[in-house]
Parts: sequence; structure tokens; C-alpha cells
Amino acid sequence: MSSTLTSAERVALLREQLSGARSETRSARRLRQCPAANVLIGATLHAAARREQGLELTEFEELLAGKVESLFGSPVLAEFGRIYQEPTSRSGAANLFPALIADRPLEEGFSMEDLRGFAPELQKAVEDLPGVRQVAVEDLQRGALTGEEDVVVVTGAPTKGTEFEVDDIHEVRVRFVKFRCDRRSTELGSDEIYWASAGAGDSKAQIVMLTPEFGSIITGSERDFGRNAFWFKGAAEKFMAGHIEVWEADHSPSSHYAKVRQVLADIAQTFAQSALESGPTWDAVYLGLVAAAAALVNWILSLNKDDFIKEMTLAYTRDALARMAGANGGRSELVFDGGGQGKHTLTIEVSFGPVIATNLRHSIYYNKRWSKPVHIPQLVSATVPSMITIGGPPVLYAFFKDAGDVVQFTRYNSEHWSEPVAVRHPDNREVRSQHDVGVVHHEGHLIVGWTDHASPSATRFDAVDPETGRLGRSFGRVSAFGQQPSMASHKGRLYLFRSMYDYGELHVSVYHPDASTGWDSAGRNHLMRITDTPRVIVYQDRIWVFARDRQNPALCKVASNPNLALNNWRDEPALSVVQAERVPAVAAAHFGAYEDPEERLAFTNYALGGFVTWMTRNGQEMSLAALQKQDGVRRGMATAFHLGTLHLLYW
Repeated sequence: MSSTLTSAERVALLREQLSGARSETRSARRLRQCPAANVLIGATLHAAARREQGLELTEFEELLAGKVESLFGSPVLAEFGRIYQEPTSRSGAANLFPALIADRPLEEGFSMEDLRGFAPELQKAVEDLPGVRQVAVEDLQRGALTGEEDVVVVTGAPTKGTEFEVDDIHEVRVRFVKFRCDRRSTELGSDEIYWASAGAGDSKAQIVMLTPEFGSIITGSERDFGRNAFWFKGAAEKFMAGHIEVWEADHSPSSHYAKVRQVLADIAQTFAQSALESGPTWDAVYLGLVAAAAALVNWILSLNKDDFIKEMTLAYTRDALARMAGANGGRSELVFDGGGQGKHTLTIEVSFGPVIATNLRHSIYYNKRWSKPVHIPQLVSATVPSMITIGGPPVLYAFFKDAGDVVQFTRYNSEHWSEPVAVRHPDNREVRSQHDVGVVHHEGHLIVGWTDHASPSATRFDAVDPETGRLGRSFGRVSAFGQQPSMASHKGRLYLFRSMYDYGELHVSVYHPDASTGWDSAGRNHLMRITDTPRVIVYQDRIWVFARDRQNPALCKVASNPNLALNNWRDEPALSVVQAERVPAVAAAHFGAYEDPEERLAFTNYALGGFVTWMTRNGQEMSLAALQKQDGVRRGMATAFHLGTLHLLYW
């Protein structure tokens, strides 16, 4: 099993591809197969060269170059740009990329409009490629695919007025059901298999999925994915498209794969949108656009790993999906034949259902921008969460209350969100909280703070089993204070923050198991009079408190304290930010993962329409800069830094 390529190996691979060397690697053969399909690869390298020369990139070039930079770092992108300008590479580029790119001077950028103009030529060029197929639903069901295809577009006859017609308000749901190993790899021992996918519709955000690892796979093995392995779930007015890969397990860090999958999904969504915007003739150029996107995805993967078994880019028209849902129980098979790497048959199931969603969206920050938002498909309750609180590693936990005040949570392991789990008492009764809940990781425990409907005079703190949702060890209780609990774990101690008494003084309690209630007073900040629940974060060995000022609720006050001694509070005036409605969500994050990572604070600014702003600390001074604006925020946000990536949940 090969390991992740180093930066030097990626550079060497690109130089080999561009030099015209007759390499017989899978990626090299594909590059030579159809220059027209490589238009996006060429545009990416063209953009890298333009950036290396200090030229201003088009918005489309920024998107393409950003994929490489976010995955492999700016030094690799710069080296790619230098290689593309070498005379040998320029000569080889003419054999790999269409003249639209190969003959374009570096002074001239490449735009989405250029791609759309080239689409008809691209469509014609890819139609006869052996790895590109356009098939009807009936052909698919008869087993027309061999498993060697790279790009497949499935079409169907119009369903309007037939028994296959589906009301437009119903969303498409495509899920993985099971897979069968038809031929294991030629390597010694059994295989360990997992699947990765990204799916996008023409009018909804994408879903990214990485399945668990399936071990001990031999020829004839069959495994189920469970109920919630969704490749796609959402509105698809004309089509949905996606990318599916089957891999043998490796040991790369989860944070890297989370970024890879998000990049794949971002690409899929971008070109689905491109096809949609191409006008009434979108179906005439659909195959070419999908093939170009597939070429780019496969090239990016070749720069990362070369041990995947097989990948395929697929697209379905809505009529095809409707016909698939109405026959064979909605199930059909896709064959992935990787030669000596193995052969597997994937069963998918297509169905339609009413559009029911929480409007809860998830986005990650990479390449100096927020990714396109991903709806969390597992949260299909009609209830909009009143508050989300995010936990910490090794997984994120989003806690919320449903319409009946039942406390629930869902887990995110850098690849997918789980089905919601109801928090329950040891006797299996559901936990119902009168107020929004708080959550914190402390000394190996996931602790939730909540106010019991049955005993509303006290706010309780209990450990929650992250698998079963059962309450366990008690961490005491305090008199109910009508707010969501805000907690922090710092230097081995557990702290509770709240506004107290009529004048709203910030009060801090520390957990002490020998105290009568389990909590002792740790001090107050007399200078900080606040309203609402404060947000706290541990950053640079200090506890930071973000809260709305009691006298001027339009002002956010920020103070920090290294050990919570009464006289050690320090106001942070540079971080005071005007916002009128809510306390900011805040996270500590390491930006610059590829070049001298530096810990920074990130928080939301509702008054500026959902900006998230980050601060860098140099000595005693704080510098501020705005991240890309994230639209669509209506009620709230939560942020967390998880396994190398800044995450944003908003609703």
C-alpha cells in the first residue's frame, strides 16, 4: 500500500506529465487520452503560472488554483506555476491540453465564460472516449456498464404524465445500500475497503461522505452501509452529479481527508451550477462538463495518492432518477473494476420524499474562503434547533433541543454527521431541558449542563456517554439561572460562567466534588456587567469571555484571565465589536497549516451580516482582519476548530 506523496514527489510527477514522457501510470495515460477533457487541469496550471508571476487571477482561476493550494500548500502551487512556464513543459502542454489553454499567453486569464464557450467542442471531443458513457436507465438496469468507465451520464425518457412522475416539491434521496467484492486485490491478505463520495444537485448544497472501513474483505464478501449512507439528499430540479471512489484503507490523517472530500464536493457543485447556467441547451453540453470535472478531480487525486481501487464520476437527469425510483425498489448496481486492485459492485437506492429540513448548515474555512454550505441530511426533523453548542476532539458534538424540549446531539468525525441521539436518564427516560443546553469536554468526559423540566429550580451537570447518550457521572448542580450554561475546562479545572444578580455581574464557579452542590465560587469580574449567556474559549493559556454589555447591549465586551484570580481580569478593547442581537460564537484556530501555523481567535459578527473575523496576537496587541462573508445566517452560529479545519454551523 503506497503512502501519501511528498511535495517533491508531486512536483516530479507533474514535470513528468508535462515533459511528454511516455509514462504508463494511470494518471499519465488519462492525460494523454483526450486533451479536450483536460481543459480544467490546464486552466489550473495556467492560473498557477499567472499567480507565480504576480498577475491578477480571474475569479474562476482563483477557484481552481485554490483547490491545489488548500490541499498541498502555496509552495507546491508556486512550483507548479514555475514548471508550467518551462520550455519543455510548454511543448508538452500542447499535447495534453486544448489550444484554448495551451496557446493562451500568461497575460490572459481564463474565465467561466471561456469554459462555457468551449463546452460544445468539449462535448464532441469526449463522446467517443472509451471511459465515457451516456446510457439510458433501461441500459443501466440491463447491466450495460463494464466497471471500467470513468464518466457516466444516465438519462431517461420524460416522466411527465407517466406512472413515474414525481411532484416537483419532492427531494431526491440517493443512498449507498451495500457492496459486494467480485474480485479482491492481488495483494497478500484480505482487503480493507472504504468508499468516498461527493454529490451535488443543481439547486442545493452538496453532501460529502466517507464510509467506515470494512475489514477482512475477500472475493464474495458483502457488506451493508446502514440506513444513512447518503450520496445525495436534496432538491434536484434537472439533475444531480457526483463522484464515487472505492479505496483500500490507508493511514493519512482525518483532517487531510476532510479537506479532500470538501474540495471534491466544491468542484462537483461548481460545475453542476455551470451546467445549469448554460441555458436551455444545458443537456447538450452536460456530458462534456462532467467529463472535464472528472478529469480535474482524478488529476488532483493522482497528486495525493495512487492506490485507490477505482473512481467514477456520474450524473443523472431528474427523469432518470424518477424512473429509477419507480422500478426494482429504486435499486440499481454500479460496477467498479480496478483491475489488479480489485472489483466491487455497489448497490444504490433512489427514492423521493417531501422536503423536510432544519435549515442547519455546515461550512468549513479553507483557501481563505468558506466552502459552499452542506445541509446535514440526518437532521430531518421539522424542528429548527434553538441553539447549537459544539464540543471538541476527537469528534464534534452539536447539541440541541427538539420541539418537545428533548435534548439531542449529533456527532461529526470529520467525514459525516451521525443520526441524532436522544440524551436519556439511566432508566431510559428522555432528558427534557427547560433551557438551552451547554456542553464541554473535561478530563475525558463529555459534560452537558441542563435544567430539568421536572426540577426547574436547579441546573444539572452530567457526563453523557457519547455513543448511547445515557447520563452517567454527576458533576453537581447549581440554582437555576434561566440561561444556557457556559463552561470551560482549563488547567485541569472545570469552570461555569454566568451573569448573576440584578446587575448582571459576571460570576465564575469552579467544580469541586467536596462542595455541597459540587461547585464553589471562584470569583467575579466586577467590571463586567453582562446580559445573556457569555461565550468562553481557552486561548493562549488564558480564558476569554465574550459577552453583551449590560448597559449597552449593542456592545460586545471581551475580557481574559489566565487563572481566574479576582484581580487578573484584563479587558480586551481591541476585540470589542458592535453587534446588536447575539453574543458572538467564538473558536480558537490554527491558520496557515502549511506555513508556520499560528493560533488565532475566530468569532462571528452578526451586525456585519454574518462576518467571521479573526485576530492574531503579537505580544500585547491584537490585529483584526475579516474572513469571507458567510451569507444565509438567520438565527445563530456556532464555530469550532476541529482536526485542522475551522467549522461553522449556522441556521
